Amino acid sequence: MVEPKNIEVGKRIENDGYYGTIRYVGALDTTSATKVHKDITWVGVEWDKPCRGKHDGSYHGVQYFTTTHASGGSFLRPEKCNFGVTLMAALVDRYCGPNASSKLSELSEFAQSDVSELDSAGADGSHEKKSYLSKRSTAGVHGMFVSDGGKDGEIAPYLANVTELDLSLNLLTDWLEIAMIINQIPQLKVLNVSDNRLRLHSDVGCVSCDICVLYLNRMDYDWSKVSCCAQLFSHLRELHACYNQIEGIGNVLVSPFTEISLVNVEGNPISSWNGLLPLGDLPHLQTLIANECGLTFIHLPGNSSPSNCFVALESLSISRNEIADWLSINELNRLQSLSSLRFACNPLSQDSKAADARHTAIAKIANLQWCNGAAILRGERQGAELDYVRVYSLEWKRAGGNETLDGPLDETFVMEHPRYVELARKHGPVEQPELQQKKSSALKNNLVTVQIRSKYSSELLTRRLPTKMTVQKLKVLVQRAFKIADVSTISLMLAVFKEPCEGKQHGSPSHCESQEVHAHIEMDNDLRELSFYSLENDAVIDVEW
Repeated sequence: MVEPKNIEVGKRIENDGYYGTIRYVGALDTTSATKVHKDITWVGVEWDKPCRGKHDGSYHGVQYFTTTHASGGSFLRPEKCNFGVTLMAALVDRYCGPNASSKLSELSEFAQSDVSELDSAGADGSHEKKSYLSKRSTAGVHGMFVSDGGKDGEIAPYLANVTELDLSLNLLTDWLEIAMIINQIPQLKVLNVSDNRLRLHSDVGCVSCDICVLYLNRMDYDWSKVSCCAQLFSHLRELHACYNQIEGIGNVLVSPFTEISLVNVEGNPISSWNGLLPLGDLPHLQTLIANECGLTFIHLPGNSSPSNCFVALESLSISRNEIADWLSINELNRLQSLSSLRFACNPLSQDSKAADARHTAIAKIANLQWCNGAAILRGERQGAELDYVRVYSLEWKRAGGNETLDGPLDETFVMEHPRYVELARKHGPVEQPELQQKKSSALKNNLVTVQIRSKYSSELLTRRLPTKMTVQKLKVLVQRAFKIADVSTISLMLAVFKEPCEGKQHGSPSHCESQEVHAHIEMDNDLRELSFYSLENDAVIDVEW
C-alpha cells in the first residue's frame, strides 16, 4: 500500500483509463451508517473527464475539495490509484525488451557512472539494451504513466543523441520537471507534452536545449499559458496548441514568436477572425492552421491590396468552420504570399451558386497553387477563370459593365466580385446572350440530342437540350425523370465509346446499347454548360445516384 505521506495534492493519477488530479488526501467524516473508519486514507480526485466522477468534492455534506464540473470528483483508496513510474523505467520498458524492467536498478547505476564504465557493462545483456537506447534519435513514452523524471542526470547518457521526445499523455504535473528532463538532452529539437496538466512557474527559466517544434495539444490552456510555455524556448519555429481553451491570441511581438513560421490552433473556441489577427503581425509566419474554430467570416484590416497583414503567410487551413459567404474568400486574395488553402466542410459548399467551391476559389484567389490538398494545374485555373467570367457576365452587365471594360461598376458587384474585371481583361469579355442569338442562324443549331440512361432503370430518355444548359439544370431534369429524392446525390457521366457506331438509326436504343464504352468523363462542375463537353447528337450520358 502506498504510504499517505507519498501522496501529494496536485499530483496526477490514473484509474481504469481515466486521468485526474489529486485535490485531497486524508480521512472522511463518518457516521454510524457508513461504517467508514476515520483512520482510513482517501484520495480525492478531480477527473479530466467529468463523466468519470460522481460529485463536486463533497461527502455527506462536508466539502473536502472543489471541482470545475459539478460531477467531476471522486474518492478513491490509494491502492486503486496508479501514481506512475519514472521516465527511466518507462524508457527501459519501451525500448529494452519485455524483461528489461528487472534491469532498471542496474541501468540506474550505469546512469550515474562514466561513459567508459557504461561501455564495460556486464555480459548479461543489459549493455546491448543500453546501447540500443543510446543510439536512438527519437524517444517516445506516450501513455506510459510517467510521473517524474527521476534523478537529475539519470537519463543523460541514454538520450544524448535524441532530437525528438514524446512525453504526451502521462502523469507529469510541473514544467520544472519538464525542464529538468530536457536539459539532459542537448540535441533535442522537437518536444511533445500534449495531454498533460502542467503547472507553470515563474522561476523555470530558459532551457539549454534548442527546441524548434513544441506540441501543447489538449492541455486546457488559454493563450496566456501557451505564450508562457513558448517563451521558455528562444528558437521556436513551430507551435501546436490544438484543442485547448484559446479564445483569442494576445501579444505575439515578443521572443520567440517573431521567429515562428507555423502556428496550429485547431479546435480552439476562437470563433472570431479578429481573435487570430494578432498573428498577422508575425513577419515569418508561413503556415496558419485554424480548422474547427467556429470561424464565421474573414476580414483583413484596411482596404489596400495586397494587405499588410500576414505578409509571409503561404498556407492557410480553415476547414470545418462556419464560413458561409464568398466575401471571406475574396479577402484571402489580398494575402500577397498565399499559395495553399484548405477550406473543406464550410457552409460555402452548400451554396447553390457555388456548388463547385474549389472551382470558384481558384478563380477568386489569383496566386493559389494548392486547394484542399490538390495541386491546381494551369488548365484548371484557366477553365475556372473562364467559367467565372461567363457565369457572372449578366450580373456584370447589370452592374454597368461594357465591352470596353472601363466603365464604373456598382459597388456591390465590385465587393462581391473584386477580380471580375481583371479576369475579363485576361480572357476577354463574354458575349452577351442576345448577341449570341443574333449570330446563330437558328435555334436548332444550339440544340443537341442526348440519350440518358441509368442502370437503376430500364427507361432510356431521349432529349433535345440546349448547349447553353448547365450541368446543374440537367441534373434537375434527370431528378424529375427518374424520380430521384435528392438532386445532390446525382452523378452524370458522359460515355466515350471505343468505336463510332455506323449504320445505326440515330435515336434508337440499339444505337447506344450495342456499343462498348471505352471510358467515362465525369460532368462534375454544376456551373459548366453542356457545350463545354463538346456533346454531339446521340451522346450518351449515364446517371448514378
